[in-house]
Amino acid sequence: MQFETLKKKSEFSKLYFQGRRFRGKFLTIYMLDNNCKKIRVGISVGKKIGKAVIRNRIKRMIKEVLRKKKNYRNGLDLLVVAKKSAARATYQDIKSSIDNAIDSPAN
Repeated sequence: MQFETLKKKSEFSKLYFQGRRFRGKFLTIYMLDNNCKKIRVGISVGKKIGKAVIRNRIKRMIKEVLRKKKNYRNGLDLLVVAKKSAARATYQDIKSSIDNAIDSPAN
């Protein structure tokens, strides 16, 4: 599934302050309904997590999980923020964190 990417600081800030938050062991996910009929995704992996190789590995895993997931509703903004523990997470750990957040009954 193709996503539009969140790039502007104002889009990230809006999700931080107005979005619903799900905290998992490896990721924090912010979700907010948007007025578009598209799914927009932002990924944030800070330098405290590790060197570039590790940060890029985490981003690739998150993108792959989101790409394979089928049951999204349109009009959703997602911001996925990696925690320090994500440096040692496996693909399955990332997948279960994202699935729990998106499929939770509060959404």
